Amino acid sequence: MLGRYTARLDTVLRIGGELVIVDTKTRARAFPEDRGGYARGVATNPQFLGQAFLVMQHFKLEAPPLLWVNAMVKTKVPQYDRLRVEFSPRAIEQWAANQQRLSARPAGDSSSCVMNYSACAPEIGSRCWAFGWCHGTAETRARNYIQGGPR
Repeated sequence: MLGRYTARLDTVLRIGGELVIVDTKTRARAFPEDRGGYARGVATNPQFLGQAFLVMQHFKLEAPPLLWVNAMVKTKVPQYDRLRVEFSPRAIEQWAANQQRLSARPAGDSSSCVMNYSACAPEIGSRCWAFGWCHGTAETRARNYIQGGPR
């Protein structure tokens, strides 16, 4: 399907029968107040999607595992924070299809359509104007978008 995809995972735990991916990062600030919105953005991070895919594949899971992002916040008084991130099966499928398109492309070919995850993940850059279109629900699309752009 994807060819050979590898990634390094910090930790995979089994808690109460559920598998959880734990990834620890250092940050200059605590997570934003809108933790839910930030977690939805983190769920578009290709690194984390790849980790979830590999855990699903290895453990033969039907649904993506939960991700805990542990943050070591580098402030005068260091802090610790944890963000709970959930992945939808659709997001994992989109990621896998994108990886397949990338691996099938000849070297140097940029003509085929692949997702630009750097425009989606808020920790990488600014959220794209179409974030809600690509990663939202049909209701979100109907409410916030018209043909050609946002309402």
